[in-house]
Amino acid sequence: MFHQFLDCVYQLLCQFPERFEFNEKFLIEMHYHVYSCQFGTFLFNSEKERVQYDVMASTNSLWDYINSKAEEFTNESYDGGAKDKEEMGDGAVLFPKTRTSDLKYWAGLFDKRSICVRCVTIHACDSRHGDRRLEFVSILHRWQWRRRQQGERR
Repeated sequence: MFHQFLDCVYQLLCQFPERFEFNEKFLIEMHYHVYSCQFGTFLFNSEKERVQYDVMASTNSLWDYINSKAEEFTNESYDGGAKDKEEMGDGAVLFPKTRTSDLKYWAGLFDKRSICVRCVTIHACDSRHGDRRLEFVSILHRWQWRRRQQGERR
């Protein structure tokens, strides 16, 4: 269940990168440490149970670890919602795109590569992403070739 929640947050992060103070690495680290047993942060079902079993005294906190490496988990695109505050005040609400085609496979979590046409299009002019664009074009051409081959067999 927590994995699904993190995936939802990741989708929002992808669609509204300037609205989140943390980055993808933060979400990946959270996902990893839910199962790592290195911290007591996610033990038990409630704060009441964590207090009852004195988890804070006998385990380390994930938040202490995260705060000690805050610069690694900070989103460089974060603007604090400045643009939205100008337009709507403090009541700005995120309205994410929810069509399946608008959702992105979370490749970073599974250490895989992702093909995101929107990201390649945005960064096509940026020389830092030139190799990524060429790789995408190569993958796209192979995919199109396979589709044509499959169509000819029918």
